[in-house]
Order: sequence, then structure tokens, then C-alpha cells
Amino acid sequence: MENSSIEELKNVELEILKNFIEICNKLNLTYYLDCGTLLGAIRHKGFIPWDDDIDVIMPRPDYDEFMQKAGELLKPEYFLQNYNTDKQFQQAFSKIRDSRTTFIEKEIINLDINHGIYIDIFPLDGYNPENEEQNKKNEENFYLLRLQTQRRFEGFKILPEKQEKFKISDKKYGKMTNYELNIEKEKIAKQYDYDKCKYVKSYYSDFADNTPIPKEIFEKGELKPFESIMANVPQGYDEYLERLYGDYMKLPPLEKRVSNHNAKAIDVNKSYKEYINK
Repeated sequence: MENSSIEELKNVELEILKNFIEICNKLNLTYYLDCGTLLGAIRHKGFIPWDDDIDVIMPRPDYDEFMQKAGELLKPEYFLQNYNTDKQFQQAFSKIRDSRTTFIEKEIINLDINHGIYIDIFPLDGYNPENEEQNKKNEENFYLLRLQTQRRFEGFKILPEKQEKFKISDKKYGKMTNYELNIEKEKIAKQYDYDKCKYVKSYYSDFADNTPIPKEIFEKGELKPFESIMANVPQGYDEYLERLYGDYMKLPPLEKRVSNHNAKAIDVNKSYKEYINK
């Protein structure tokens, strides 16, 4: 299988991001660069040199409206992927994929889904820190749902410290399809009304310290350069990045400057359909 260069990959992702931003502007929807993409914008004015993906986040009301309306506004070569549009898709967040290209990840190579190059779109949900008992229940159930989904990835192994919770998830969620699991995830994430909350949370974040964040960090945005374009970042990006990465302007050691993706094939010139005979 062919592997295109990381720079070719980034160029395709940047074009998807441009179309995403155009649609958000047209629909007057709020979005922000997120995670490593936000860090790249602030520290490098573009991609982190060794990173190869784009993450954006949207307040839940804007995210839901984007999901309802964007499919008809995207360029024809782009596909808005979520568990409603691609039934075997294993996540409860969304992606925009370029169907003319290939990005096949080893863990999900056998899923019958669109495997084009993509950007990730995450919802940002409301959170009520005062409801401690309900929050604990929500977070445990969401964790179990994610674990139940992930166990179906090819080659996925459950760490020993997660075995006990995994037994619970097998009993509670083991017979559900990925589609049903994602519906349950979304119910949990949307439990609190975003507009009435003073705190927010990204349930889909892979960061260990995924604590609630004051919503004021995301109340307004500002434009920052990202490669050849200007993109929106949250006004409280400094506090947000410190929460995610600590001293975020300090470069990591050389051995950690690697991509986290485990791709079987990357091809900017050939559709994934030619690789998997669709």
C-alpha cells in the first residue's frame, strides 16, 4: 500500500478545514481549533511539525446545527461522517472525509466505512459540577460505553487495571451495536443544557484530566494564523492549553515528537474504495 508524505496529508486536511470554516461562517456557527491543532496555531502558527491531524470543537448547539445543515453545503468530494451517516462508524463525534483519498487506520481497517483523509469535529457539552452523584454516574457509564466500542477495534487490548470495569460493561452494554452505543454516549453528553451551564466538558477528549472548564473560556473567539489561513481559537486559549499540556510553549523531547496515528495506508491521490474493493 502506498504512503503519501506528511506534507501532502496536511495539505488535504487544510483544504477540508477551509471548507468547514466557510460553512461555519455561512451558517454563523461557532467553532474553535482544539487540542494539538490549537497548540499548533499558538506555538507554530500552523501544524505541529510532527503532527498530522486537525481537531476542531463546537459548542453543542452549533455542533448539532452543523450536523443538520452542513451535509448539503460541503464540497461534493467531502463526506460528513458520524454514526447516523455511516452506520459502522465507531465514534459519537464526527469527521469530514475526502472521499477521493485514503487514510486507513489499522485498528478499524475491517469496518465498512468511509476511510478518506479527515478532520475531527468534537462537540463541547454543558456540565453542572454541583450534581456530583449524577456526574460520577455519567462519567462511569460514558467510560464503559467507550471501552465497549474500543474492544471491537482490531488488535485492541484491555489493560489489566480496566478489566473489572470491562466486566461491568460486558454485562451492561455487550449486546449493543456500535450505533446503539453511540446513541447512549450522546444521551449522556447532552444531559445538561449547554446554554444554562457555567461549565463545559468535552466527553470525547482523550486527555486524562478531562475536567469541566469554565464556559467563559469559550464564550468568544479570536482569529489566529494557521498555515495559510486564519482560524478561530477560544479567547481563553492560554488557560485552556495550560490545562491540557502544562507549559505548552516548551517543546517535548525528541522521542515524543511523533504522530499518534497508526495508519495502514495514506494516499492523497487514490480513493480508499480502490484499496478495499468497494
